[in-house]
Amino acid sequence: MRTDTPTYEEIQAAQAVLARASAARNPVGDIRVIKVKSSTVKRPKTMTHVELEEANTGRKLSKLEYEKAEKERALLDRQTEVIADRLESVGIRARIGSHTLIGLLSEAYIEKSAYRNCNILPSVQSGNTHDMMKCVQYWLDTCAAKQTRMWVLSWGWVPLHEYNAEHKKFTRKISKMNDSKTLKKAGISFIYSAIENTIKWNEGRPYLNLHAHVLVKATKKLGREKWADLLRDVKIFAPRNYLHDSAIRSAKEVVKYVFKPQEFQKLTDEQLGALFQATKGLRFHIPMGELRTFRAGLKNDGLKLRKIESRGAGEWRLIKARERKETERDTPPATGDGVNLILGITSPSPMFNETFEPCLIVKDFTGTFEALLASNPWLYQRISGLRATADRRSSIKDTLTTTVLGDGIDDYLKPPPDTYSAHEHHDTFPEYVV
Repeated sequence: MRTDTPTYEEIQAAQAVLARASAARNPVGDIRVIKVKSSTVKRPKTMTHVELEEANTGRKLSKLEYEKAEKERALLDRQTEVIADRLESVGIRARIGSHTLIGLLSEAYIEKSAYRNCNILPSVQSGNTHDMMKCVQYWLDTCAAKQTRMWVLSWGWVPLHEYNAEHKKFTRKISKMNDSKTLKKAGISFIYSAIENTIKWNEGRPYLNLHAHVLVKATKKLGREKWADLLRDVKIFAPRNYLHDSAIRSAKEVVKYVFKPQEFQKLTDEQLGALFQATKGLRFHIPMGELRTFRAGLKNDGLKLRKIESRGAGEWRLIKARERKETERDTPPATGDGVNLILGITSPSPMFNETFEPCLIVKDFTGTFEALLASNPWLYQRISGLRATADRRSSIKDTLTTTVLGDGIDDYLKPPPDTYSAHEHHDTFPEYVV
């Protein structure tokens, strides 16, 4: 056995051997730093609207799934109509017109109100939340689970008449936290923040509980003690010195509805109108850092995210912006009076029955499908192709082609998730403490 003192060079060589052995056991890197390939979000593959239509037209939901989706859609529509009526009763215009959805296979149609972009209206809020939820879930799916956490920050109870100013202060505070030296030194960055509110009465007037769910990315492994020290340091400069930390696995945990429709029952019509004015122009779903860059790139390139099912596994795809045919762009209504004007075509969804079909969005529909075809003759060929696709699908048992997961019936049609509960999200010791 060796009894002399090892040299400095021998100690260094031994430490290097131990480090290599540790790295082999720990694929994420050494004891301090998680290796991050890139600070940008990699894009998935792309597919065209034509490919999407061919893959999904003619597919069917089960009767039970369709009935459930229809009930959720009807509830959302009823809530939106009631709240729109209340806003308009105090002189605030909630509706900006109407349009008709027409199934290209079923030829069924339904008139829908068009609303201004306002998060107080459930159907509008649902659409805004749905789009952001896809991007956040994609980011979570492409990021290592060990690098993601969710923080909840609170601004406390705010009187309704002070909400606008306090909301702006809160969002500025979140941005400043993200740029703080404490977080940068610890390798922490904010990816997305969602502002959520609940309502209560106190001393005869309404208050809003202004709080935020923040998606956090960590690039350094600090260990349990240093992580706990970091949380204590962050609480010192966090709003109201409050911070709740938890693991996150799904976008539904962080992408929250701004308001729950049932909350508005606590307000009079005048107070609901005051809330509309207080929230006008404010941001509630705020992408940050690499997620903001990713979304800006998609918008510039005219792309949208879709989750699809292919060969029994879920996959992400980008859908290219639809390019209208020259016949669609240049052919005016044959009647010459501005009726049956086609504004767009939706992706296939089970709107009128269990079958997936594209729907026309039509302004000033005259009520007859024949008149619509006469005004837009290019539709004959389009409908013929869609029906041929649907017939082929019904004649063979196709289990391997692509279909959009719940497109038309997924998260944005369901009632809003419950308000955040610390008990539900609490994990005493995270599975992996960054």
